[in-house]
Amino acid sequence: MTVTARRELVSPATRNAFRSLATDLTIRIVEELWENHGFAPIPPEELKYDDPGQRRTTFMLYAEGVDWSDPEHVRRALLVFKDFIRAYRDPDLQGTPKWLEDIGVRLERDGFLLDKSGRISWKHPPISLLARDLSALK
Repeated sequence: MTVTARRELVSPATRNAFRSLATDLTIRIVEELWENHGFAPIPPEELKYDDPGQRRTTFMLYAEGVDWSDPEHVRRALLVFKDFIRAYRDPDLQGTPKWLEDIGVRLERDGFLLDKSGRISWKHPPISLLARDLSALK
């Protein structure tokens, strides 16, 4: 019997792009953005990431706790990423900054869409996210 790993829905390249945004935010904000959507950090001794940057390391403590192949985890992580964009973006600047264009390209490669306001959506949502309890319908 062959065991196959489930495909990650968000690539390491996309996660790395968001990790880079953490560099310009405070550690407290990085923690809050993850915790606001129900994520907790993994224990530091379990982290398989080595970086002298505290903000990037804090980001990874949370990101490594995400099951990137689970549609529900990914749905919540996308909310975190949306909040990262809002926290990082300068609302006074006109147009789309290059960093946001780069993130949009990476998200698109992963099967997501990024609109002008920073919202992230699935191109083709997994069936499990579309399934709803229809028992109350008449």
